[in-house]
Amino acid sequence: MGESANAVIREAVEAHISTQVHTPEFQQQSQEYLRRAQEQVAVLGGEDALVSSAAS
Repeated sequence: MGESANAVIREAVEAHISTQVHTPEFQQQSQEYLRRAQEQVAVLGGEDALVSSAAS
């Protein structure tokens, strides 16, 4: 009978994502996103430290 429509779609989506992830543009945007996220976590960590020291 062949593959189901879901299987065909899943394979196509996986191939598309794999192709996109390996582009230099995606890699650069991904690194920038992670850098910003790490900065936000560091800021929140600093705020948590301020809140805990104020509560003491």
